[in-house]
Amino acid sequence: MKRTPLHRHTELQRRGYLRSVNQERKAKRREAGEVYGPGYVWMTSQPCALSGRGKCHMAQHRSPEAHHVRSVGAGGHDEQNVVPICHGHHDQVHSFGRETFERRHGVDLHASAVRWWARYLNANGLEAP
Repeated sequence: MKRTPLHRHTELQRRGYLRSVNQERKAKRREAGEVYGPGYVWMTSQPCALSGRGKCHMAQHRSPEAHHVRSVGAGGHDEQNVVPICHGHHDQVHSFGRETFERRHGVDLHASAVRWWARYLNANGLEAP
């Protein structure tokens, strides 16, 4: 049984353009330190997590992105959950899915996130909680 009365080949009615990111909400979360803390910012200054394995041929002239291994919506707020990867690999993770990406590249993103968090703590002279 269909739940919506949408028909094929009809346009959706919108009142304006959809924004891919709600900038106001992102700014509030950054100020609260909810997602974009100092560890997150440090991750974006690091090379792609796959470049150390000789597998990153996609790194462009852009800074790496910090990828949340467990999505923020699923409770992955913590900074130990972040891996720096290039834009191309970040797109692959989201298009293939985490399990398929890990299988194709022979990497465990969760274990990699733990190692990157330890590097962050060592680089900044911090202790693990």
